[in-house]
Amino acid sequence: MHTCAKPATRMRWTLWCVCIACLLCHAQAQRPAECGDFVVNGAEVCDDGNVVDGDGCSSTCTIEAGFMCSGFGRAVEHELGLGLVQDNAGAYSLSGPVEACLGTELCAIGGLWQPELWTSAASGPMPPRAYYCATTCNGFGEFTGLQHDGACQLEDRNECVRGEAACDWHSVCENTVYGAGDRGLGYQCRCDRHHFVVSAQGQACALAGAELVLRVIGGAAYDAQAVPPADMAGLLTMRARFVDHLISKGVTRTGANVDDTRAALLEGVLEHDPELLEVLADAASGFVGHALWAVKVRLALELCNPSALMNLLSTDVALDAGLDAVFTGLDLRARARGVCSTDVSRECASDADCLSEGTCRTGVPDVRVAVLDAGGSLSPVTVTSGGLQVLSIVYDPAQTAWQARVRYAKSDLAGAMSVLYLSHVTPPVGAIEQATFRVSEFPCQPVGVNEFELDRSDTVCCLQTFNARYTPTQGFADYLAATPALTCAGSGPGADPPPNATRTLLAGAGDFVAGSFVNTARSSATLDPVQSTEGYQDVLLQLAEEDMRSVAGIESVLAGGFRLRFFIGLAHFHGTEL
Repeated sequence: MHTCAKPATRMRWTLWCVCIACLLCHAQAQRPAECGDFVVNGAEVCDDGNVVDGDGCSSTCTIEAGFMCSGFGRAVEHELGLGLVQDNAGAYSLSGPVEACLGTELCAIGGLWQPELWTSAASGPMPPRAYYCATTCNGFGEFTGLQHDGACQLEDRNECVRGEAACDWHSVCENTVYGAGDRGLGYQCRCDRHHFVVSAQGQACALAGAELVLRVIGGAAYDAQAVPPADMAGLLTMRARFVDHLISKGVTRTGANVDDTRAALLEGVLEHDPELLEVLADAASGFVGHALWAVKVRLALELCNPSALMNLLSTDVALDAGLDAVFTGLDLRARARGVCSTDVSRECASDADCLSEGTCRTGVPDVRVAVLDAGGSLSPVTVTSGGLQVLSIVYDPAQTAWQARVRYAKSDLAGAMSVLYLSHVTPPVGAIEQATFRVSEFPCQPVGVNEFELDRSDTVCCLQTFNARYTPTQGFADYLAATPALTCAGSGPGADPPPNATRTLLAGAGDFVAGSFVNTARSSATLDPVQSTEGYQDVLLQLAEEDMRSVAGIESVLAGGFRLRFFIGLAHFHGTEL
């Protein structure tokens, strides 16, 4: 039995070895002799300088599934594609040599490009329907409001965040789906509610202007539960007519296009709805139970004819002439008051109430005017670096952390709030996070010429953006959370700011240079207790490896290790006052 079993066992092993030898011989027979020399020739379709599978070009120098040659198009019905050619007229076609390339020209196949879906958005000729490399798709012309994704399809492009929107710096930019009421731009803008519209659709916004307030008596039996109030539709109609009335009286600048001026005035009050002042209860008024409304019209000084405006407000006849037409057919009426002929800001009931022998003119429509500016916390915050100097930084294996020493000038800090911070990233690292590594993109600066301009503001409204995009000390984050006075509705240039000046808002805030860092477990900063240099302060930082790799740095892999890029910053915020 043993004698019979041994030959059988040897035979099985012999057959197994013979099969391996046959497979190797077969592979050698299928591989072009030149495969692996980084030159595409003979029967090769690609050559990446090796004979390894899985890298796009196989061990037999053929293109592997999921890869193709950059610059070629692969038709739906073909395994390999033809070259993408653009003629003198700019039109694309699939023609030329069959797809072949070096390994360095291989790339992942993108999605199926379907140009028939995007002809209305394209600014030039598009390539034919086919599969292309994802990177090749980026060269397929310009598309308003759209960009390519990794699958050769078009997706929305956020021009507001990328700083590509053509809007005034004091405007609010809203990204929209291309063609959805956005004038075919992919975004729309309007001046923020604190500025005055010079040109509609956010094209020009002014800091100063005149605000006219017309007080209007609404319909009887005001119902506080009605939403919207019964008077509202009539008030909006009346406001548009009042704008036309002011233009007809020459209150706006002569020579300006009437339609453009009207559009600017109407857009300037979109976020200033008629305001309920009170429900009248004085029987002598004759309108008990009626609502008293304040209806605003805001006129930028660039659009204003000041002499005509003052003349209109000082002459009751001029105000009366044509004003009745503003209320025609509406259950509304202008509230009347008495004003002195010698001082239209002085109300009166009789001549005795007026000075300098003035007379009391009664029945004058209650229109008041004030010259305003955006003011308040929109006064700029001045941001300086304060001469921060990194004196040393070493890696401590025992602590698995970097130990750093930095120095800044204390003499520059009078009246400033100082914040020490690190970079902050969340993989995958996007364009905005990449931009935070550039000093020119710091969010709390005046606008200039950089990539993310419309995402910046030099007011207190930028503090939330700074806190979110960087890794400041925990004390600064706690200070923002505990200070309601600094809360802005939204963020960026279009935010609703608090009413105070920035100097007032930041007064007494102190410094946030020492302590732990936000979202880190072991990273912190401490003031050097031994201060030998007069006028300067040294800060000692421990930057834990796990914190810097997961929160505060951009990491890239190297042979045998990794490279980590991060920065240390110190910002000084100086409040100002208009």
